[in-house]
Order: sequence, then C-alpha cells, then structure tokens
Amino acid sequence: MKRNNSPLCTFLCITLVSLIFISCDNKEIKEYAKSFAFAVNAEDLDKIKAMIDPTCQYNWKNVEIRDIDPDSIIIKQQSASTYFIESVDSTKFVISKESNRYVIKSTYNVINVDNHQKSFAQLKGLINENMNDYTIYQTINSELFFRLLEEQRTLAKENAIFISNQKKIPSLLEDYEKSISTIDTLVKENDYSISPNFFITTLGTKVLMYANISRKQVAKYEKYMTDEQRSRYVNANKRFQYYMDNRDSI
Repeated sequence: MKRNNSPLCTFLCITLVSLIFISCDNKEIKEYAKSFAFAVNAEDLDKIKAMIDPTCQYNWKNVEIRDIDPDSIIIKQQSASTYFIESVDSTKFVISKESNRYVIKSTYNVINVDNHQKSFAQLKGLINENMNDYTIYQTINSELFFRLLEEQRTLAKENAIFISNQKKIPSLLEDYEKSISTIDTLVKENDYSISPNFFITTLGTKVLMYANISRKQVAKYEKYMTDEQRSRYVNANKRFQYYMDNRDSI
C-alpha cells in the first residue's frame, strides 16, 4: 500500500498532535488553577505558599486574601509556557510551566493590602491598576512609601494645629483692636486741665496694661494668621507702639 506523504497530510498530522498536547495542557492548567482557587478560598497558607512563586515573600498577617470563583476560570495562553487565568470576580493570576511543575508567577486582585494605604500609594503615583499584587505589596512596604506616609501624617497634624489655632485668632484680634480703640477714645476725652498726662492716671495705666496683655495673647498665633488678619494685627501694633513710645507726653 502506498503511503500518502504529501505536505498537507504531514501538516494535518502535526496539527492534530499539537491540539492533543494543548488540550492535555489546558486540562492540567485548569486543574492547577482550580486547586489554587480552592486553596485561596480556604486560606490554606501552606498550600498557597507551595504553589506561588517563592520570590513572593509576603507577610501573610498584613494582607487580605480574596476569594476566587473556581467555576468561572478562563484560561488564556500568553506563551508556550505561560498561562493567564481570569475569573468573573475580577481576580487574575499567571501560571508558568517550569520543567516538571507549575508555579503561580503572579496574582492580580487576589492578595490585597490595606485599602487606605493602597489609595494613598495610588494618589502619590507609586502604583497603578496594572501592577501585580506582589509589586503593590513591595511598594507599600518600601522606605519611600513609609517616608511619604510619615510626611503626610506630619502635614495632617500641622493642618489640624493650624485650623485649631486659626479659630482662636478672630476673637483675640478683635479684643486687641478694641483695647486700642478704647485708649483712642479715653485719650481724646481726657480732661488735660485736671490730668495733663493720661497714662499716669489709674485708668490710663490699666487700659495700657490691658492692651499689652491682649497684644501678647494674639502675638502667640501670629504665624497662623491670614494675610488680612496679619495686616490688622500690624496696624493695631503701630497704634499700640505709638502710645507706648509717647506715654510720658500724652
């Protein structure tokens, strides 16, 4: 019997064999993917550690493990030895075929870090949605992240102090301005035929002393003043200083 050794026949044979191997591979990959999903859902850390790339050194106490729906797993081959696994619950992971075993090379939205820290890292541009879980984990545990976080906390404290002190300024500044206005009025109304020097009188001494105390109180918060408040404070100081410099002659 004559064999058919045509190129077409050879191609079809190779294609058929390839499809058989791909089908077997896909079956093994799906079983491995489901096995990983079951381990994740059970939070079986020993099995997760055995399946995941050993270079992914998590502190498992500081992460949250998200469930994977094993029944909705979809396999997408990226290369001859790499498979991208997707699930309808938005979890993803990559399986790599290495010599005689499979390894979970990376995960996406499976092993999550603190949401507040993640949001802060995104705000600072340190991470993005395309990064895998371990890259995000490493970033959030980096010296740069902790430095930026400490700077943010310091800034938040300073802002809280600023706001708290800002609330005290209006009444203190108004009191200081009123004390100067009181001096203005009393100086004008003083009967100089009786008391040629207003500030040697008991009343003159008291109002000047009160204005000085009021000035010292508001001066404590000068660095927290707005431009408008600082302008008022400077004007009040000029008027107060005028009376201090001329108290022996008024």
